[in-house]
Amino acid sequence: MGAAERYINGEATLYDCEIELKDSKEKDYLIIVRAVRIEWDNGKNTILLTSLPSDTTGTSLVVKAYFDRWPLEELSFRSMKGFVSLHRVAGYGKQLADDPNVREKQEELKASIKESKQVLKKPLSEISRETATLSDCIRQEHKLRIRGGVKDGKRIQNKEDEESLNVCEREIAKVQRRIKRIEKKHEKEFNKLKRCEKNWLHLQGKEVVYKADVELDQILTYFRVSLANMSAYFLKEFLQMGSLSFTTLMQSVLLSDGEIEETTKHRKVVLKRNPKKPAIMEKLEMALAKLNALSPCTLSGKHYHFSLS
Repeated sequence: MGAAERYINGEATLYDCEIELKDSKEKDYLIIVRAVRIEWDNGKNTILLTSLPSDTTGTSLVVKAYFDRWPLEELSFRSMKGFVSLHRVAGYGKQLADDPNVREKQEELKASIKESKQVLKKPLSEISRETATLSDCIRQEHKLRIRGGVKDGKRIQNKEDEESLNVCEREIAKVQRRIKRIEKKHEKEFNKLKRCEKNWLHLQGKEVVYKADVELDQILTYFRVSLANMSAYFLKEFLQMGSLSFTTLMQSVLLSDGEIEETTKHRKVVLKRNPKKPAIMEKLEMALAKLNALSPCTLSGKHYHFSLS
């Protein structure tokens, strides 16, 4: 881990790091990967892996490039979802209903976990002591590793550090074997405990289920997606605006005041011009001219004509 430096584009402290990864296909082959550790001022931590070289790309630029993916790729999808309310359930909406079967199963698993831990009280205590020893050995191993480097996938160290590292690795293997022997003596009980804990964790948050009219929700979802696609097409081809302008489309166009005049052959839509947004109104006027050129019709054959008052 390198020296600390402040993030230029945000409130965080950055550390340029190296992480050792083992090749999954070639045994004992090591790969050094650059990482950037982010300690945010609000207490959160983030670690980014990157192949960008440190001599040309600083840590602040790496972090900025990573988080630029949000406005460039993911924000447009979020804007579209908010525009057509894709995150909302149709039909009954989100009606909460208790699931008594799940609650009953949770209580049964909780009792089984408590019973298993009582049976395994002594071996769990022994494993706890061995785990403390293992943690000390791993910390010592890490100190020895960072003294050397890696070249062509192999670790390079002086003879003394290499011998100490081998001793430390053998001690770690011994402790791990002792833990496995303890678990082997009570294999059935340990398997039962792990199974119960996994199932109990899987059921968390499932005590309450949502009741919804799925069929109606699917119909409205198709309608919403179609509306989003049509709006995105109108924004790009007619208003010459980007995909992040759904909110502008809603507030400046779709919610505009206007009047509809209908005859036997035509349906005229006159939108009221907003003098506070001259740039948007100019774009809208050009877009409506393009739309009229396509001669859109109703299902009954009446021709649409759009204009600004």
